[in-house]
Amino acid sequence: MTNNRFNRHPLLSFLLIAFFLVLVSEVFLRLIDPDILKFAYNFRQTYQYHEKWYTDFQPNSSARIALKDSSGSYFFNFILTINDFGFRSHDRKLDSHLIPGNDEKIIHTIGDSFTMGWGVNYQESYPAILDFNLPEKFRVLNLGLNGFGTIAATEKSRMISRQFMPDIVVYLATENDYEDDEKAMAHSKKSWIIHKTYDVLNFLRHNTYLASVPFALYWWTYYRKSIGTGDADFPESKQIHNFVNENLSISKEKYSSDPSMGIYSKSVLLEYGGFLKKNKIPFIVLCHGAGKVSKDIFAFCRENGIDSYLIKIPKSFRLNKEGHFNFVGNFRLAHLIRSLLFEKKLVVLKQGLEKN
Repeated sequence: MTNNRFNRHPLLSFLLIAFFLVLVSEVFLRLIDPDILKFAYNFRQTYQYHEKWYTDFQPNSSARIALKDSSGSYFFNFILTINDFGFRSHDRKLDSHLIPGNDEKIIHTIGDSFTMGWGVNYQESYPAILDFNLPEKFRVLNLGLNGFGTIAATEKSRMISRQFMPDIVVYLATENDYEDDEKAMAHSKKSWIIHKTYDVLNFLRHNTYLASVPFALYWWTYYRKSIGTGDADFPESKQIHNFVNENLSISKEKYSSDPSMGIYSKSVLLEYGGFLKKNKIPFIVLCHGAGKVSKDIFAFCRENGIDSYLIKIPKSFRLNKEGHFNFVGNFRLAHLIRSLLFEKKLVVLKQGLEKN
């Protein structure tokens, strides 16, 4: 047998070959730069790993989230900017007036991607629209993040309360909150080795295309039907969008909660509601959709003295082939919340100014 370098140092030789193959693969992926891989890579730039609820925003980060459909036009094309405090804010820092210590009224808007404004720029998210349409002294903080359930949403609010104690909290509950909370509880119980592994994976996803390949495949599977467009998907006439005639409506129906559903979520809701009540902070819960979870959260809140509303979102208020709120949906939601704040006298305009 030839006494070559590989035979003398097999482990070192293997590591060098593996490193070379990884390097070549990384360079190759960056050269061809597939759209779905760039989407998965950029998507991760504003996120960090969290040991309790898996994901959170990376403070002082920004990324352009873009994904094209099969026709070559953009299915997604928006900027996600995270401020110093770790939540979504204005893309231009000079547009934000939030400074610690200012004598301002703070509103926490908490929830998942619907609160965050997935698919639209910050100015088109409902918290930003609400902020723009309230008196100057009010500041609406967008504490939403995709993947958040009740546990993460309320804990994020408590964390931000150290710097910005809220005067009002609005929670937009969604159909997958119970499922997200169950995942968060299971995830928080994992061993420190698993958490360290996720930390390493998060680092690799922040810095390499190669580590983003499995997630690119996941997102391609998730969105492949949506981004596969045909002529039938494009509207022939603008008249199909009845934005002027349609509006959000609050359901008048009564429901009873199911004790077997959302045990973790309900426990956290009661604890968080108690924290707010102790500090005399009004708490409003909005549940959207017609699913079992939304109705159950709505009923549970009502049964436990938490101000709650079940709202219906017309299809035309959602992004086409995606489901999140479009600009009009976010605008209508902000208008609804603004009206509720006025009705409850939580926000009062100066005498002589019109509410509408």
